[in-house]
Amino acid sequence: CFDLEKDLLVKPRLLHVGGDDFLFLTLHHLVTDGVSWRILLDDLALLLSQQDRGESVRLAPKSDSYRRFALGLPAQARTNVPAADGGFLRADALMAHVTASRRLTGELVRRQGPSGEGGMQGILLCALYRAMARLGAGPELVVELEGHGRDLVPQACVERTVGWFTRFRLLRLSPWQEAATAHGAMPRMREIPGADTSVPAGRRIRFNYLGQLGMQNKDWFEPLPSVWPGDVGGSNRMACRLCVDLMLTRGCLEVYFTFDAGDTLGARLPDVFLKALEEGTKEPFSADR
Repeated sequence: CFDLEKDLLVKPRLLHVGGDDFLFLTLHHLVTDGVSWRILLDDLALLLSQQDRGESVRLAPKSDSYRRFALGLPAQARTNVPAADGGFLRADALMAHVTASRRLTGELVRRQGPSGEGGMQGILLCALYRAMARLGAGPELVVELEGHGRDLVPQACVERTVGWFTRFRLLRLSPWQEAATAHGAMPRMREIPGADTSVPAGRRIRFNYLGQLGMQNKDWFEPLPSVWPGDVGGSNRMACRLCVDLMLTRGCLEVYFTFDAGDTLGARLPDVFLKALEEGTKEPFSADR
């Protein structure tokens, strides 16, 4: 738990458990993202290994600072913000979670093809579209597609920089009847150019596929069981109708849904989404739509 007015946003703790010592690291999302965790843990593991072997500690050269990246953002990234249209929803959000089996996850990974995480993202968006359609939403969906934003400032090299880098793209998902199957229409996915503020927050779905969250340094670190998305401050507001966060971890696809407490669709969505994923493995799929 962090108090943003008083706390440091990085909290290391030394724990003494059963005669062993453990370093417990907690970082607020404001100062780190999934890529940053890999950078940080890789560096810590390298330092520990060098020290364990009695070697001089040496890290790879650092990349540009987060400050340089922030100053290099184009002006529209700081000013082209959706107007306060009453679009921030209530704070009393609910959360639901489903886990795909190892068998289903393995089939999804096999089907993602050479495009890797891009192909997986398309598969997951297709299942979400079908699930929402079965629950009466649609026929079009507007999705805020969240992804890493490390390439937003070409003149800043931040490949080894720790921070929160993110960007959003708006996608419009509409029926693609020519690709309909026994399980329903496939979505045609089209990017909405620019920062379109005409679609109110109450109609948007935020979608964030984090990819594979594995541990490269198992000799030194072990992730705690996921508590995503964790504690959320009571004053936080939902900026869209529904948030869907997905990740591959420990061989399974984990899916987390956050939705308004008064939204009955959100409460029914997890099981319907899982069924749509299962059905999707039984038909042809192309991520190029």
